[in-house]
Amino acid sequence: MMRIETNYSLRHLSCFAAMRAFYNSRFSVSLSFLRRIAIQLNPYLKSSVDVGNRRTSFSTGTIVEALPSDFRGAAGSNHGLSVWDEAWAYTSEASRRLWDELTPVPTRRNSIRLVVTYAGFPSESELLWQLHQHGMAGTPIPELSHLDNGDGKPVCRAADGLFSYWDHVGRMPWQTEAYLAAQKNSLRANAYLRLHQNRWVEGNESFIDLA
Repeated sequence: MMRIETNYSLRHLSCFAAMRAFYNSRFSVSLSFLRRIAIQLNPYLKSSVDVGNRRTSFSTGTIVEALPSDFRGAAGSNHGLSVWDEAWAYTSEASRRLWDELTPVPTRRNSIRLVVTYAGFPSESELLWQLHQHGMAGTPIPELSHLDNGDGKPVCRAADGLFSYWDHVGRMPWQTEAYLAAQKNSLRANAYLRLHQNRWVEGNESFIDLA
């Protein structure tokens, strides 16, 4: 998880990477080294950013921190933004408690959660499944109505403070026909649907049709 603090509306941001042992010492050292190199190569950041093993501090007061998936240690956080990567893998009670502890902070002007993931398994990925259903029940956003999810439905919806972008179309330049064909040949059918078409799958079924 990453947490970031700033001196203004977004002060502390956190980022979680699923529920694996995120911060072993080797990973911590590697991440710190890569961040140092990236910042040293940036003329605008190298004189104003301090990089530690787990925390990056900016001269503005902003703090970016990678945290282990520990709900006890996260209690009482005063973050501006928490970033949740691969939320389909948050399947344990501990991961759900972590989500609960890092609820947006109401005393901040801006305190939000950003979830970045593809689909999971409805019977396992309970947290993401609930978020997805909430988002799909929302209202399509008129200004983004030109974006089609590949099934003739709006990609972007809003629901009670939640903005949802849920797509089945690969829009990145590296998602070429050749790449997708190779992936289709090397992956099981359900894995391909989930990883590359963002489809919910369960057991031996091809995908979960939400229509």
